[in-house]
Amino acid sequence: MNFLLSGYSIAPTDSSMFVKVVIRKLAIVLVYVDDLILTRDYEEEILRTKENLSVRFQMKELGQLNHFIGLKVDRSEEGICLHQQKYSKDLVKKFGMFNCKPISTPLEPNAKMCAREGNDLKNATMYRQLVGILIYLTLTRLDISYAIGVMSRYIQNSKRSHLEAVRRIL
Repeated sequence: MNFLLSGYSIAPTDSSMFVKVVIRKLAIVLVYVDDLILTRDYEEEILRTKENLSVRFQMKELGQLNHFIGLKVDRSEEGICLHQQKYSKDLVKKFGMFNCKPISTPLEPNAKMCAREGNDLKNATMYRQLVGILIYLTLTRLDISYAIGVMSRYIQNSKRSHLEAVRRIL
């Protein structure tokens, strides 16, 4: 795709993001599988990029961005707000926790997690799925980042107590 995005650089923080800056004007292309987000304050460059891409790929203009891989984009006079409210509610329903009471701390205060103590999980798939899903949720929920970081240490050898702690975070 590099030849189609002439003059763009790969963003140092995300290898699927391409950035072009010309005389204080910005154009960004974000690629996710077969979806693209094009955004800018450099209108001419985005039009040129769309033309270049449409020569090689079948493209459809979907208009202003509202949803993208679990992120909701809300616009107001103050600016743009990204959130994962629907994504979060869907997770809680998926894992059967919709009627659970909310808690104020993601991890039990003074909880001591241990890699070797406790009952092994018969199938650690659910634990791995939950941790991965919650890692993605930290894009907009920084308050759970530390707790998820702690619990991700137990992906290879998860115990029942680890699953309970992750379900508490959810």
